[in-house]
Amino acid sequence: MTASAAPTLPEWLTELDPIITPGELAAKWKVDPKTVTRWANSGRIKSFRTGGGHRRFNKEDVIQFYLKSQDSRGDDIGVYPPVSPVPLGGARPR
Repeated sequence: MTASAAPTLPEWLTELDPIITPGELAAKWKVDPKTVTRWANSGRIKSFRTGGGHRRFNKEDVIQFYLKSQDSRGDDIGVYPPVSPVPLGGARPR
């Protein structure tokens, strides 16, 4: 039996700034910023507040959130992280 390889992080994740806003994180996951706030309020992803009361995320916590979502394929956090663009519309399978 071989040991599993460490997961490869997507480029967008490795290029994030050390501190991320809810809007930036929401744009990467293609969800509403309020969804990101709900994840933080529920403890699914760690966040902190600035002196002015604004929510922020550390890059390392975002990476852990991503890795958890990959391990569970979305069951743990209720979302599938972005993997590739998905075309809208088109034919539906019957």
